[in-house]
Amino acid sequence: MPPKRAASKAAAKSSKPSSATAAGSKRAAASSSSSTAPAKKKKSVAPGSLTATPAREYPASFQCTSGYLLWGHLHTIWTGSTANRADSMLGEPEYAEGGTIASQLHQYRTQARRGRWLVERLFKNDEHVGCIAHHEDVTAKELLLGAAELSDAGWPADQIQRVGRYDWSHAYDGVPTAEMVATLKRDRGTRGADDEEEDEAQEEYLEALRSGRCILLDADRFADFKSLLARRPRQLTQDGVCLFDDAEDNVGCCYTPLGTEYEFAWMCYAEDGEELVGFVYDAAYTLLENFDGDMSVEDTVIIREDGTAVD
Repeated sequence: MPPKRAASKAAAKSSKPSSATAAGSKRAAASSSSSTAPAKKKKSVAPGSLTATPAREYPASFQCTSGYLLWGHLHTIWTGSTANRADSMLGEPEYAEGGTIASQLHQYRTQARRGRWLVERLFKNDEHVGCIAHHEDVTAKELLLGAAELSDAGWPADQIQRVGRYDWSHAYDGVPTAEMVATLKRDRGTRGADDEEEDEAQEEYLEALRSGRCILLDADRFADFKSLLARRPRQLTQDGVCLFDDAEDNVGCCYTPLGTEYEFAWMCYAEDGEELVGFVYDAAYTLLENFDGDMSVEDTVIIREDGTAVD
């Protein structure tokens, strides 16, 4: 049985509008299968720098221009930023040696389809349980049905790679937080500065980003992302979708659920097995089975409470 979420159902309801309220809103107008992203507004951000901005309407969106995405949590994308290989569906999965639980090895860096990616929230009844990020060429519905293995209309099972609870988050050691703090100090030119209070605050902030959220970032923007981390924007630790934006467009996102203990994901690849086109993040560890409520993407029900797909 998946663990119960820490957040109450009542708290989650406040973040999702009722169908009556949403009828006239911009967010309700954007369906889960829409390929039209919200219009971008001009931002007063210096070129090369990033800011963290909460999403104001859904689907939220970002651009992947490099053809690669870093994924997971802070320590996994830090690892992925220096990886010389990429995750894919090609070849046999590799597993960590030793231990009693199988832990699949990932690069936390993957080829990804260039262009606009949409980010939509996943609900069970009125409770936040995750999000789906996908290229605008595909729909959240086909990715969700494929991950749940419920319909022939879903994404093909042989093009989906699973990310288990022991593959990331608390179970993955990765780069130590203290090493990240030292790197950020060096990047700022304060390597020799003796400020224990500042170091502790930075370490506490970074430690919170090692689990309980899902980060996707255009691989070419990792250096800018580190500069953003040094400023400790509170938006990265707040509930909901936060976008990383520069003077031109968004370049990634961070989804933080209302509360989570174990996390799971499905990485959906194109037919070539190398190009990622979708990422289904299960923050509530539902495993998309044993349904006890309707599963919806934003306001559109995709899977009924009885476990059948909506046509």
